[in-house]
Amino acid sequence: MEEQKLSTDTLQDVARQLALLVDQMNQVSWDYHFSTRVHRLKFDSGKEPIELGYIKQRGISQTRNSQARASSFQLSSLINCFSLIMATRLQFENSCEVGVFSKLTNAYCLVAIGGSENFYSAFESELADVIPVVKTSISGTRIIGRLCAGNKNGLLVPHNTTDQELQHLRNSLPDQVVVQRIDEKLSALGNCIACNDHVALTHTDLDKETEEIIADVLGVEVFRQTIAGNILVGSYCALSNRGGLVHPHTSIEDLDELSTLLQVPLVAGTINRGSEVIAAGMTVNDWTAFCGSDTTATELSVIESVFKLREAQPTAIVNEMRNSLIDSYV
Repeated sequence: MEEQKLSTDTLQDVARQLALLVDQMNQVSWDYHFSTRVHRLKFDSGKEPIELGYIKQRGISQTRNSQARASSFQLSSLINCFSLIMATRLQFENSCEVGVFSKLTNAYCLVAIGGSENFYSAFESELADVIPVVKTSISGTRIIGRLCAGNKNGLLVPHNTTDQELQHLRNSLPDQVVVQRIDEKLSALGNCIACNDHVALTHTDLDKETEEIIADVLGVEVFRQTIAGNILVGSYCALSNRGGLVHPHTSIEDLDELSTLLQVPLVAGTINRGSEVIAAGMTVNDWTAFCGSDTTATELSVIESVFKLREAQPTAIVNEMRNSLIDSYV
């Protein structure tokens, strides 16, 4: 079975199961609370402080040890089924190309207007406490991820972006983010520019003036490159400050060269069950990623590994629950 990210409803259901198991132990009652960022369970009360302290330390009851052991094994099985995925799978309407309809950086997230509430809530539940999630169009279209390029320092939009859209973006994004409209004939900037907060790879035919604007607004070093022979570098790779995923046909020599330029580890792979158009199928920053719903468990595992998502956001609930509940056999 493919791994899924645990929702609050799922966690509440798990909490109810835990409560039933603890009732069998007849030793301690439970209280649980859930926040949007961290889900955790906590003790509320016990029959006496010494007993409660023992349960917190051992995960079992002194006075009902044998019965608690049986419950502890059940708790262990329940908790071991947790695998909190740091990459979320979703769709925009019926499309798995979520990178076409969204743009994620370490300072802001743009999402296309006209999507379903489930699409927006997936982003907001992960990001709203940290960075703004802005609904917008660019050039009157919803393919915002392919039309813009940006990082924590700035956002570049094409010349046919309307004044209203430009003003909306400037009003909605953090003050330190520079929003710049570029007069460039290759107007699908997201397809032509791949960047993190330090380095940008660009289409080989971009104007020299555009290259200077990219370096100035985004605060990056700019390199004209191809990826596996493709000049649309923004389409065939996804980058963060921690790693990158590139076209599956990228040679080892090209991987080494690109990794040296970017100063991050790179892996050749796919998205959405074998799609080579990496950036169309996902969007990523330094602590989370959003992928199309067709992305397989193997592809998710590669994404989480190369972008170091588990290191960026440890699975706190699993560690805390294990420490609190599972019999350590001591």
